[in-house]
Amino acid sequence: MKYSICILIIIASFCNIICGCNKKEEDVVVRTHDGLHKEIDRELTVKDFEFIEKGDDILYVIYVLGEPNGLEGSGILRPYYCLKDRSIITILEDANGVYAMEQSWVDKEGKRQLKWLMSP
Repeated sequence: MKYSICILIIIASFCNIICGCNKKEEDVVVRTHDGLHKEIDRELTVKDFEFIEKGDDILYVIYVLGEPNGLEGSGILRPYYCLKDRSIITILEDANGVYAMEQSWVDKEGKRQLKWLMSP
């Protein structure tokens, strides 16, 4: 019985790898700590984040922008927002409030690109 379960897991993993190799740019999925990503009907742009300053309370940011699309990270979870141009802005905060913001996207070669909107 254990042998059969191991074989099924190996086959499922192999199928997952094969399917992942054929992904296109529009098939990119955001991976979060809990696997949940909320599609929210809005069209945010980078300009919508210009009001944020270092030290702002994250609850204030969420109040102004609305609920984030999800949380990402391992250990420290950070809210992220999906933009109209398909990039993602992640807000980094600690006990003193917001201290950085990064914009990330996947380029045409499938590589993750990163731009600091507010450097740490």
